[in-house]
Order: sequence, then structure tokens, then C-alpha cells
Amino acid sequence: MGKYDALLRYLQGRGEDRIPMRFSDIERVLGFSLPPSARKHSAWWGNHEKNPQAVWVRANYKVRELNIKDERLIFVKDKQPTPYTTKALSTSDSSNKGVSPKEFEHIVRFWFEQLHGQRFAEREVPGVHKRFDFVSMDGKHIGDAKYFTMVRGKNIPPGKFSVISEHVWLLENTDAEDVFLVFGNDRRVPVEWLRRYGNLVKRVKFYFYDTKTDKMELLN
Repeated sequence: MGKYDALLRYLQGRGEDRIPMRFSDIERVLGFSLPPSARKHSAWWGNHEKNPQAVWVRANYKVRELNIKDERLIFVKDKQPTPYTTKALSTSDSSNKGVSPKEFEHIVRFWFEQLHGQRFAEREVPGVHKRFDFVSMDGKHIGDAKYFTMVRGKNIPPGKFSVISEHVWLLENTDAEDVFLVFGNDRRVPVEWLRRYGNLVKRVKFYFYDTKTDKMELLN
């Protein structure tokens, strides 16, 4: 998996013809800072397959309206994919359709930052002594990501169900106005947990985020 593949997955998941982004948005998707050259040289953003960072080409996009001073650009869908793009999609996506748990966490964090207009960070919450993946700067929104799947593709994962129960209890005992769990990979896991134990949930929201369609679904 390449260094910039989280951006590749994000663009593929969005799928719109035009995706405006700030450099800071891109960094949140990636989970690390862009190199200094990205803020100095337009060539870093070149739409060439020889640029290892140009994963947007593999996602069938080109960089347009680049403004290095304001640190913003627009990814515009390429209506005529290059042979390089077609090859990349056929060789990588067919064998690795999902994203890693860390990539999933970065994508979901960016989604909530866009929704609430503020940064979310991983940090410990006073009172419950637990680090959560998503804590807003004002402390009003707290959540965690769970990238679970069924055991052998069909059986209930008892260990993971226990983890979900623990996080529900911890989130219920925070002072945040909005508490949530976001699931990825296998929708059946949170759905089955809610079917069995949903009556015990007072205010924790269960979401399922589909990275392929960039859709966030509220389950309860």
C-alpha cells in the first residue's frame, strides 16, 4: 500500500466531478503533513504518473485551479481516463476493495470535521480515562471508530461485541452533548449488536460509513 493511498481511496469514495479541498483537508485524509515542496512548487501537484504522490491520477482525477498561496485546489474528474488509470484500477482495486482501519479512521475524522466545522483529534476524555478517536475541540462531540467484520464472514464476533458494549458504556458516561460510534467494513456487526442489545443504548448514535459511496448511515 502506497504512502498516499488514503487520498486515492477518499477520492474514489467521493466520486463527484469536482472536489474542492484545502491542503489541510488533504493532510487530515492522509493522517500526516504534506512535504514542504507541496507548499512551494506547483510541479509537486503535476498530473503525471511519474509523480508517486499523484494518486489522484489513478482515481481518475486531475488537479485544477491550484492556488499554493491560499493552499487550495480542486480535483476535477478526468472524462477520458488514461491507460495508466485504467491499469491501476484493474490491478489494485480488484484485489483490495477495502481500506485499512487507520485509513478508515482518517476518512471518518475528516467527514465529521466537515460536518461540524471544527477539528477532531484523538485524546483522552476527563472523567472516563479513555482515549477516543474523535473528540471535537469544544468537547461537545465524542466518538470512536470500529472497523469490524463477522468471524469467518458469517459468525457473531463475541469479543468485538464486548468491545462495542464497553465503548457504549464509556460514551454514555461522558459529559458530551453528542456521542457516537462509527462502524466500517461489515454493516452486519453493528446491526446485529443493536438487534440484541439496542434497548440498553440511551444516547450513543450508531453509524455505518460506506467508503465506496461516501455515505454515512444512522442505524439507530
